[in-house]
Amino acid sequence: WAVGVRGDWPKGEQPGRRLLEGIQVLFDLKELESFTEIARLRNFTKAAAVLHTTQPSLSRTIRELEERLGVTLFERTTRKVVLTDAGELLERCARTILASCRELESALQKLASPGERGLAIGYGSRAQFDRLLQLVHILHRDHPDLDISISHGITLEQLYLGQADAAFMMEQTASGQDWVDHIPIDSSGLSAFFPVEHPFSSRADVSVRDLADCELVIPSRHTSDKGIQFISLHDQICSALLRCGLSESQFITEYDAQSFSASILNSRRIGIMADSSAIIENEWITCRPIRECREGFGIILAWRRDERNAAFVRMLRSAATDLSQNRYKST
Repeated sequence: WAVGVRGDWPKGEQPGRRLLEGIQVLFDLKELESFTEIARLRNFTKAAAVLHTTQPSLSRTIRELEERLGVTLFERTTRKVVLTDAGELLERCARTILASCRELESALQKLASPGERGLAIGYGSRAQFDRLLQLVHILHRDHPDLDISISHGITLEQLYLGQADAAFMMEQTASGQDWVDHIPIDSSGLSAFFPVEHPFSSRADVSVRDLADCELVIPSRHTSDKGIQFISLHDQICSALLRCGLSESQFITEYDAQSFSASILNSRRIGIMADSSAIIENEWITCRPIRECREGFGIILAWRRDERNAAFVRMLRSAATDLSQNRYKST
């Protein structure tokens, strides 16, 4: 890979002349992978274990890279490893290069016909998993030889990095993302979750007025470390509740479904999640839709827009249309 580096350098250690003048430098991808792993872990020994190599070999790789670039990339002491200014710049460039390589590899694979490659589909919640299984049923019905892999915890970042071909996610998660294409699967709003013996259980729905004096449990905020700007589920729920006149001082965050459920049962709080999360209902917890929050929290199937002409996207569109119109049962 030939990389031209231009621009002013930050104050501090001065880079070598070759790098400063912006000449092209040939990088070996394995060198960059080694460098970024050390930069991530700040430890040569741990990075060597992750990369399945030895610490001396890894140190030699970095030393040769530093000599070729004419800069020091790491300040090493017996206690810690710290990136220099040149190291920080190279880390930013290296991650971009490696991400581009992964994108290129994924794009080339997706030019193949669907029958000659596997299809990786991800999901983020149990409710989305239910819809994913229905989609898989349709795909296997129409393409019996298609190899499909399923991954849990696939988020917008993983989709962006090409770690899945497509993913089920919350509708507003993809809001404002011009690189995302999607098809809606379910429309949905917010529901209130509470113990089955709660007075709300006798109602068809609840109003935000009913929630005005309650402690409300919502999911914790998730931020991206991949440079992607998106609206987290936490922020989506907060915005919807605040627009209805509730106060942020009422909100208590919980990290996962288990903590969410425990907080409802043990502390007698009211949980707030999308209707589709009703899958977590059980003999102790039930839910009712919130009357004023009926939009924006449906499930979509999303993929990268730059792959909209790939063969697998045509398959997904057809299957997702059947799914959204409830035509997924065998005939």
